[in-house]
Amino acid sequence: MKTMAAGSFKAQCLAVIVRADPQHSTQEPRFCALGRTDQKRLLFVAFTVRRTLIQTISARKMTRKERTTYEVYEDQEKPEGPPDV
Repeated sequence: MKTMAAGSFKAQCLAVIVRADPQHSTQEPRFCALGRTDQKRLLFVAFTVRRTLIQTISARKMTRKERTTYEVYEDQEKPEGPPDV
């Protein structure tokens, strides 16, 4: 399994899904994100926020179900082109 640098997740991408993940920690707030890297890889990232830092807990390739969810969301976020004349 390849490890990924913390900066490789493209957080400024328009189509990133972030959800709270309360079932995996009672000690601190956790979140899950689905997004695409600069290299077009689809990633699932679990993270927490500690003071002013984002602490990555886990990063992995998306599952089939996560990919489907992300692709539907990504299609909805695409800007509409100019109307046909």
